Amino acid sequence: MGFVKLVDKVGTPAPGHAPAAIVRDRPTVLLYATLGLLGYWLNGLGSVLGQLQRQLQVDRGSVAFYPSMFAVALIAVGLLAGRAAERVGHRVVLAAGLAAMTAGALLLATPWQPLTLLGAVLLGVGCALLVQVVPSAVTERHPADPAVVLGEANAVSSWASVLAPAAVALAVA
Repeated sequence: MGFVKLVDKVGTPAPGHAPAAIVRDRPTVLLYATLGLLGYWLNGLGSVLGQLQRQLQVDRGSVAFYPSMFAVALIAVGLLAGRAAERVGHRVVLAAGLAAMTAGALLLATPWQPLTLLGAVLLGVGCALLVQVVPSAVTERHPADPAVVLGEANAVSSWASVLAPAAVALAVA
């Protein structure tokens, strides 16, 4: 119970001091939107597998390989990108992540299976880079209340992940 009481006091302003207001400026909103893209693509990949199977005329086992390629890329980049992000900075990693996600999504739309597999890998690489940089960038931007901005960023990502299957359903209907 002592730990719970300590946790209750975390983030509580001192008496007579109001908590710092969070300014949702353009960079903050862009970071939120970037995490939203990540959520969209994470759920979007699963949503397009059936369509991809029909487009490529392959069996379910072949299509099941796509989330695995995505996950392997996430793990590999997750293990290596933290140090790279420290060296080159948030902006460079953010741009690289967005570029990899965009290229991956475009390659997933091609009719040639090797390119679609490369697309899944690039999508995983891009998402992993964003997972590395967005939380640290948004908390660095708002050091007074990182829990709130992380919660908001994750809420945007969650909403976007709900939209992906609906958007795919509308597109193929």
